[in-house]
Amino acid sequence: MQKRTIMKLLAVPGVLLCFMLIISCLIIFGTSALPESNKLDNDSRFNTVDYTTLPPQSYFTFDNGSSICYREYPAAVDKIMIYIHGITGSSRNMHVIAEYMSNHNIAHGIALDMPGHGDSGEKGKLDYIGQLEDDISEVIRQIRINYPQKRMTIIGFSMGGGFAIRFAGSEYGSMVHSYIFLAPFLHQDSPIKKPPEPGNEDQEMSVYLPRIIGLSTLNLFTITCFNNLPIIEYRIPSMFQEDYTSTYSYNLSENFRPHRDYIGDIRNLKVFAVLIAGENDEGIIASKYRDELAHYSKQLTFEFIPGANHFDLVLDEKVFERIVAALR
Repeated sequence: MQKRTIMKLLAVPGVLLCFMLIISCLIIFGTSALPESNKLDNDSRFNTVDYTTLPPQSYFTFDNGSSICYREYPAAVDKIMIYIHGITGSSRNMHVIAEYMSNHNIAHGIALDMPGHGDSGEKGKLDYIGQLEDDISEVIRQIRINYPQKRMTIIGFSMGGGFAIRFAGSEYGSMVHSYIFLAPFLHQDSPIKKPPEPGNEDQEMSVYLPRIIGLSTLNLFTITCFNNLPIIEYRIPSMFQEDYTSTYSYNLSENFRPHRDYIGDIRNLKVFAVLIAGENDEGIIASKYRDELAHYSKQLTFEFIPGANHFDLVLDEKVFERIVAALR
């Protein structure tokens, strides 16, 4: 109804010209500079990771000529874990947990550079919204060729956990046997978000809100040709500039997350899933995950780990033991 009303207004030449001018200004000029940080440039726990045992890069190649980079962590067991990193990252960020699961013969691991990250396509960009689901489904099909009998689990961390929720609720959701959502992102306005402590605020990104408004409006009319313009800029430590993704386009930002109706994704869960979060997570209130999501799926269970923070979920062996205990 709203779209029909707008279309009638745009039939008036003067209104159409004004509308086009406003949208053009929002898209062209609707950016902003990255705010100054009050934290150390290289203050990241990933600085301390020993990458000397990092597996080499390999590639899943698709019929259209594109490819997805991955690192493989062999284990002689009947379970495969597909690891999905968090925002701006790559397969390197999942090295510690993937190596632990492999070395302890818990799971054979495939750690991905998600499309638009690492060495999988052009950083920060996707061809269309929905490409991530299509690409990951093809990755699963290719893994199945070599391992037809093994049970598969998708394990996603932070924003990657949010995308895992999106995938689990999609038409492809039953392609794997289970999911592990590690402190997953739900929505920027969800009640799980913890407000920063006074005096400790740090703006780690710049969101180009006017441009987002302009592109969202065009997308209502299926005009998507500008969707690879950047809409978010992230602060990347200088030592990680080559490894991380500093800007997200509209396509990538919309796709690498749950649907805006993330409750719908949870309702559509088809297989067992466990959501795991640390009770000391810096950015979320872990217990609110249950309050927010538990009513919508009998497939979803919860595990909250005392003393664990956000990055412990992919870097701390004591936490890995709790993750293993929650597996099916």
